[in-house]
Amino acid sequence: MTAPSAPTGAVPYDVFRERRHFPALDGLRALSIAVVIWEHCRNRAVAWWSHGMNGVVLFFVLSGFLITSLCLREESKYRRVSLRAFATRRAFRILPLYYCVLGFYTLIVVVLGLDPRRPRFLHALPYYALFLQEVPHFQFPNVPFEVAWSLGVEEKFYLLWPLVAFFLLARIPRWRAPIAAGLALLAGLAPQLGPWGNYVFYEGAILWGCVVAMLLHDEAVYERVRWIGRSGVVAAALLLAVAVHMLTQNDNRAAANIVLPMTFAVAIGALVTTQARWTRVFDARPLAAVGIASYVIYLIHQLFLKVAEKAIPARFGVAGDIATLLLGAGLAIGASLLIHRWFEEPVTAIGRRLSRAIEDRTPAGARAPAATRVERAT
Repeated sequence: MTAPSAPTGAVPYDVFRERRHFPALDGLRALSIAVVIWEHCRNRAVAWWSHGMNGVVLFFVLSGFLITSLCLREESKYRRVSLRAFATRRAFRILPLYYCVLGFYTLIVVVLGLDPRRPRFLHALPYYALFLQEVPHFQFPNVPFEVAWSLGVEEKFYLLWPLVAFFLLARIPRWRAPIAAGLALLAGLAPQLGPWGNYVFYEGAILWGCVVAMLLHDEAVYERVRWIGRSGVVAAALLLAVAVHMLTQNDNRAAANIVLPMTFAVAIGALVTTQARWTRVFDARPLAAVGIASYVIYLIHQLFLKVAEKAIPARFGVAGDIATLLLGAGLAIGASLLIHRWFEEPVTAIGRRLSRAIEDRTPAGARAPAATRVERAT
């Protein structure tokens, strides 16, 4: 039986499955970090539209999609995912840079005393050191380096998700996406039940990215939904994501908590399944460079915004605040590109080499390539 022809602009399934890098998502990451930086600028009137927390939600959804997609490809090829190799890659990707930046914050806040919030930082420091950064953020905010809270949320998710999805549920792959979607829906309701729900909601945002990855990985599902790759549908999905973003700043209603990450997830699914030429704006070189270095930018941008604020006093008004934002963002991006090239990239490469060594030591039978036809149920 001949497979139906792909709609105009849609990526064929075989092409989609071969991709390990989705260039358009680098552009989305760049836009995410842009709204986060804008949110942290000096004048709230200047940042009124940024909705920076939504940028973090988009980061979470992107992370869930990308990491789950790569794990699914590994599982399809080798019939399993090496949890040790995964943990090694993740550790070298996140921890070295994080602890370097934490050390720098400790130097300028504790040793040099350049921030009046020194007592609050000292109180939060044990949580930062133990990767419990979300605790200060939710319990006693306005702490130096508070931006690290999202790492605490994300890394706890990735301690559990590979174990649940690729070990506990490995024998019932058809149930992965429904279970993940159900958990994501519950997470969206959690903030209504008490302050503890804030810890859970953001895990749900990551899960929506995982759901899209699992659905698109399944060839049968992909063939049914690849119409989302049509140019007009992609444009509509992106416009809807922008509209929901603008309408849900700090909105703690259950509907907003669920609709926001779901909308982002649909937009991501549309972008990775399209061949529409106009979407190449998302992988333009400047955007891609910022997106690739977004982790570094996220960790250090507040330092450079503070430098810019010192250089341009508040008495210059809104014009000065805009100049502060541009100067701080420019310095942060420039420094981040250098750090990414000379520190983050080499350290991440070490993690990949160690990961491959772990995989090579895995018994041959456990790492045997899977059959040519990839299992449909994921």
